[in-house]
Amino acid sequence: MHRLVPPNFADAAPAVVTAAATFVDVFVQHKTARVDRPLTYAVPPEMHVEIGDVVRVPLGPRELYGFVISSPRGRAGATNVRPIVARIDVARAFDERGLALARWIAERYCCSLGEALGPLTFAAAIPRVVDRFVTIVPPSVDLFPTLPSRLVRLIAGDFAAGFTLETLLRHPEARRAGDRRTLLGALAVLQRGGAIVRERTFVTSRIGVVREKMLAATGAPVAGPRVNALVALVTERGALRRRDALLAGFAHTIVARAIKLGALVETSEVATVARARGPHETQDFTATDEQARAIDAIVERVASRAFAEVLVQGVTGSGKTFVYLRAIAETIARGGRAIVLVPEISLTPQTARRFEGAFGDRVAVLHS
Repeated sequence: MHRLVPPNFADAAPAVVTAAATFVDVFVQHKTARVDRPLTYAVPPEMHVEIGDVVRVPLGPRELYGFVISSPRGRAGATNVRPIVARIDVARAFDERGLALARWIAERYCCSLGEALGPLTFAAAIPRVVDRFVTIVPPSVDLFPTLPSRLVRLIAGDFAAGFTLETLLRHPEARRAGDRRTLLGALAVLQRGGAIVRERTFVTSRIGVVREKMLAATGAPVAGPRVNALVALVTERGALRRRDALLAGFAHTIVARAIKLGALVETSEVATVARARGPHETQDFTATDEQARAIDAIVERVASRAFAEVLVQGVTGSGKTFVYLRAIAETIARGGRAIVLVPEISLTPQTARRFEGAFGDRVAVLHS
């Protein structure tokens, strides 16, 4: 299935396709009317879509943005199926593993798939539709005597270069001219009078790939103690991020001089993110009698594959986290999965280090 969770919409002419090789199911969430069943769309022959792609699809007279959440499939006897309008050329919002996690959350916690996908995606990664009013002929009080004079002067003056509806509604002078209904009515009069026109544009994603400026030594000799010290540091590391050079105490001018003299070259590379802010904590101690009894009780319930609730009670420092680690290890060994809720966000780094020490790269941290 293909399902979509659109954040915004725009007017568009409806389209119908009578024959296509592949079709997808689409899950649409409208800002005013929720659609709780999948809708079927056709994938145009020239279009390639993957899970996590952002696409635009028609719904009634409008177009909606959404996320692809499955692979295309064939469907016999499908007619009058509307096609996907466009695949947006932005980075994938999530991958197969993120989608699987969202499905699990939606099923486990009785929420919609759209609500479950929310914490997995960046709002700025989704394209937006922006409505803007552009002034064609500066209005005047004489031409529009029935409109609030404050509003007419504001549009002819401060907003002569154009404005969005949100900007107008927040402006103090416009708020003195009338309430939202009055302002919307005045804009309609100005549009009919030819003073302003409404333009609708698609704004692309504001999320891009993070890149780092990297420094590498060329071996060329250079004079100056500070520049020599910087070159020696870069040579020792093999390669050094520019920001790490700045944190080491070398000013921008020193870095620029080393590059200008040919002792260093600067390149741009895709940034890599460390998984933790400190070393992994290994789990190298043996369970106490109390911990062993708790672990055995939890593992027994995991082995039964039936729902059960267990309360682990212990004072701070008694080793409750160790019990969780051992219980999760047994669960994973039996083919299961686990989610750990951290009671305080400040505890996340140290908790993540302990779990990464036990399970390595299988650990993912989500903030919601």
